[in-house]
Amino acid sequence: MDKQTVTREMKSFVGGGSFITVTKLAKFMGKEKEFAYRLVSGLEKIPGEVKGTKYFIPDVAGRIMEVKR
Repeated sequence: MDKQTVTREMKSFVGGGSFITVTKLAKFMGKEKEFAYRLVSGLEKIPGEVKGTKYFIPDVAGRIMEVKR
């Protein structure tokens, strides 16, 4: 799988948006929230969100590809 495929699948999972929360990322990956928090550590957060911190999906997909190697 490449970054573009992961990005597409994640966008589909969240209903077509460009951002994902840690909770949804954990569900997407079938992992615990702690794993998802470690994965997004250091990525830029979208400020001002009330319903959980959101992250830009292409950034998260890039991190997944880094960890995968």
